[in-house]
Amino acid sequence: MKKTTQLLALAAAVCLLTACSPSPMDSTVALSANFIPKDSANKMIRSYQASIALPDSDTTAKLSSLIVNAEDLRSYLADTSITQVKMMFAHTLNYINSGHVGLPAGYRNDAFTLVLAGVKANGDYVYGAGTTVLNRCVPCPYSCMLGKAASPLLD
Repeated sequence: MKKTTQLLALAAAVCLLTACSPSPMDSTVALSANFIPKDSANKMIRSYQASIALPDSDTTAKLSSLIVNAEDLRSYLADTSITQVKMMFAHTLNYINSGHVGLPAGYRNDAFTLVLAGVKANGDYVYGAGTTVLNRCVPCPYSCMLGKAASPLLD
């Protein structure tokens, strides 16, 4: 369970990093130790996918990825005091408000999300307008992307 949670966190981090990374022409991306080769990422993704192998008919029971709107992320990260982004596992409000507060949901794509909060170097949170944080993670499968990004692997 712990390993699956770690893999899910890493997949979410890859999703976030690719959503706001500079263009492929930017040589600083290749120099960062926080980036891994796509074959390593695919190995990690395949392992997670194998761990949640369920019948294809059970589409809500397996969460493949979470997609974050890049413009929202760029807008939030425009605050240069943010040095890190904390990703917190959470239930969706729809899941909670339908009578499931505190109940296990596993990795159901209709129940699981991430709440993202910027963090300053001193460890304080950085909020958006008022006291807002980023949440609009769209689950896949449910609302997957088109093109090559529709695949669970990096192609």
